[in-house]
Amino acid sequence: MDVQTYFFRRTNTNAKGEARSWTDHLLWHHAAHTVDLFAYQAGRIVQANAIQGPIHPDLGIAMDMSIQLKSETGAICTLSLSFNNNGPF
Repeated sequence: MDVQTYFFRRTNTNAKGEARSWTDHLLWHHAAHTVDLFAYQAGRIVQANAIQGPIHPDLGIAMDMSIQLKSETGAICTLSLSFNNNGPF
């Protein structure tokens, strides 16, 4: 499984422009869904590697992250996440 989750985020607001009471986080809010789906499809995860980029000075979270997973069946998942993608234009 290869998943890329890219956004452009500089404020902690929801899609309606309202302030959140919690911090949107690449790992806890976005990657968790992919990890769950991969485990459901491929079996128990037996190995995981992750690396994060620099912490944003205002938001206090990493703006880029890479995660690799391996299941007991040998299937692998590569997950790339970023809050630094402003689209192709």
